[in-house]
Amino acid sequence: MFWRLVLHRIILTLIGKVILIPVTAYCAYYRKPKLPNWCNLFDCEEDGWDGTGRHPNHPRALWLVNGVRQGWWWHYKELVWEDTGFLGRWYYGYWWCAWRNTVWNLRLAPWFAESIHFNDIRIHRFDTRPAADVRWYTNKGRERYFKRVKLFKDTYLEYGFEFKTELFDVHDPNYARVRKQGYLGIWKYRATSIPSIRLRTIKEVTP
Repeated sequence: MFWRLVLHRIILTLIGKVILIPVTAYCAYYRKPKLPNWCNLFDCEEDGWDGTGRHPNHPRALWLVNGVRQGWWWHYKELVWEDTGFLGRWYYGYWWCAWRNTVWNLRLAPWFAESIHFNDIRIHRFDTRPAADVRWYTNKGRERYFKRVKLFKDTYLEYGFEFKTELFDVHDPNYARVRKQGYLGIWKYRATSIPSIRLRTIKEVTP
């Protein structure tokens, strides 16, 4: 099941890298806040297709650059989107959409994503920080897992189904917050999971 879903995601990823070239160029030129509806799977509702945080379903321009509030990606690049020319808007938007967050909206597709709402799963293994081995059963009785293994220094390989461990760690403040307030704001995107394989940099904190 996992590898079949991974294969589907890889195929969509490869398709996206091609079709997003003209689509993102069009959206960058006309400063569109979201991709066309037919291309919705390749959009990124959480942060916007171009990382500007302008998506109408979830405005998230929280970071300041030269006094201008915008999305995390442009803050990370230390650029002001509004002052950037077409080629720059297209290049950084395409990179965010086609390479860094390809087919991000698969998390919102009920035919692909699975619920990991705390009411819908039963965890039977929970080892974390910073390496991780988490295993759970879905509400349909299927076993799923999330693993994070150290490769070297601060670089880790994460694979399995995406899983935010802090939402299930009783010592983390987000554990109680989500159970009291529900999956509000950005956390609503953490209630579903899709297969993923990725490298992640994690700085270990020395007590």
